Amino acid sequence: MKCLRIYATPDGESHFDEIELPTTKRSVHPDAVTFDVTGSYPASRVRINPHPSWHARGGVA
Repeated sequence: MKCLRIYATPDGESHFDEIELPTTKRSVHPDAVTFDVTGSYPASRVRINPHPSWHARGGVA
């Protein structure tokens, strides 16, 4: 998964970069579609994951 990285160097200059985050497939329920999840990263524990679009069964939103 691509992610925008925003950081500053010791001289205070801002930088933007696009990085690739490794993911693994996870499922939260046997009937659910799997989705990609990154590992945990240093901070207070950050996890970033995209979720596919879905609709309620029977066409009810």
